[in-house]
Amino acid sequence: MNCIVPLGTERVELKLAGERLARKLAHWQQVSISACEQCGRSRLVNILQPQSLMAWISDSGAQPNSGSHAGMLMHAEGESFSSFAKPFASPEQATVLVGPEGGFTEAEIAFGRDSGFGIVKLGRRILRNETAPVVGLTLLQSRWGDFREL
Repeated sequence: MNCIVPLGTERVELKLAGERLARKLAHWQQVSISACEQCGRSRLVNILQPQSLMAWISDSGAQPNSGSHAGMLMHAEGESFSSFAKPFASPEQATVLVGPEGGFTEAEIAFGRDSGFGIVKLGRRILRNETAPVVGLTLLQSRWGDFREL
């Protein structure tokens, strides 16, 4: 599934609820629709309900880096994207986890690593959490093109 899941972390509390959450999700979904229209993408990227990072990793059933699923957790102390990508000829699925301002905690990084995610850095610069996902997705797109709908 092509989707974006807002994640709560130890450094970010998800405060949205009720009508405020519904309005925010509707806004984000409209941004997704507009972005897909602008770039000619024929598959909509859905915005899902927020949840905690640990719950999402545990409940998603994702098995990153198990052959056809490239899963990367972005962190300043990780391996380069090219090193991370080397074992994957053409994955069918990819997951990019981007932390909040201040990054993931050591416990979150360890949990991600233990759950199969590669820890990947994007270079010497620390990117804002608004731009890091765009860079991560651009790297995936450049390396492997579009991913098929699962």
